[in-house]
Order: sequence, then C-alpha cells, then structure tokens
Amino acid sequence: MQNSSSISLQDLQEQLGCQLIADLLQGIPVAKAELEAALRDERHPLAINLQTAVSLAVAADRKLSRRIVIKGLKALKEDKCQDL
Repeated sequence: MQNSSSISLQDLQEQLGCQLIADLLQGIPVAKAELEAALRDERHPLAINLQTAVSLAVAADRKLSRRIVIKGLKALKEDKCQDL
C-alpha cells in the first residue's frame, strides 16, 4: 500500500510530460492562436508532434499523452498571458 507522500506513475508521467513540452517549445515563437488550435484539435500538427514526443518519452498511451499535452499547453498559454 502506498503512503500519502508517494507519487503515482501517472502523476510522474504528467510532470515529466509537461516539463518536456515546456522544454521543447522553449525559445520557439509559438503564437497564442497556435497553442489554442493545438488545444482544441488533437489532429493539429503541433498537437500531433507533442503527443508523439510525450508518448515516447514517458511511455504513455494515446489518451494519457493527449491529456498531458493539453495540460502542458494550458500552462504555456497561461505563462504567455502573464508575460503580456
């Protein structure tokens, strides 16, 4: 039985995946509209590429990798809005 301070595999995958997204997009000029499009449509090229990277990096299935990409892109979007 896990104690309350232990982290689940899924939580770890999400943390690593979100950090991967931030690292991949760091220094690349991504417009807010591009982030919005990738959030709305999993077939958007940016979403596809990020899902593939996350899936391979953290051994996540398609559903989990999409959820991680959405979480990571939302965090980036919030950061961009704060920078304005």
